[in-house]
Amino acid sequence: MKYRDYKIVAKKHLDACKSILSQYDGDIPENVLREIHYLSGYIIEGVCVYAIYKHFEWDENKDIKEYDPDFTRETGLDYYKNGLRRNELNQIVKTGAQFYITSHGFNQYIAILDIPFQGTNIPYVDASAEIDEDVNDMISAWKPDLRYRYGILDRHNKEEVMKLINTCQKIYQQVINSI
Repeated sequence: MKYRDYKIVAKKHLDACKSILSQYDGDIPENVLREIHYLSGYIIEGVCVYAIYKHFEWDENKDIKEYDPDFTRETGLDYYKNGLRRNELNQIVKTGAQFYITSHGFNQYIAILDIPFQGTNIPYVDASAEIDEDVNDMISAWKPDLRYRYGILDRHNKEEVMKLINTCQKIYQQVINSI
């Protein structure tokens, strides 16, 4: 898997959310809002993973599952969660990574991007950027297991979910344009 695949997937999820939203003139069923909320996390995750690998100059033809000790030391990121890898001498080494792609927790990516993206005013990526409180609530509440939750959509409605997707669009565009 190449890091540019994350940019492609982020765009695919963004386009899907916008397409789904465009199908509804009135109310949107709660289960549809939940699916849009769920996909929004993968939009942010995809664009952030892409930004990390691009910003820290990962070879675009190299699989991100490969271990690069310099990259991991600089970013604190590794693909696999167990923290154990084989080095070029086939010895098992502990990577020392703090963050892992396989955990799907995009808040960890925000921590990596905080310094490189300071002053960009990109919502959620630049900690100093202003973000709508409802959107922030939904982004903060996102977890991969969101797809398994049922019941009330944490008090958010169509308008707020639309703001969330508009924010995802802004994050995507501004990150892609800035690197």
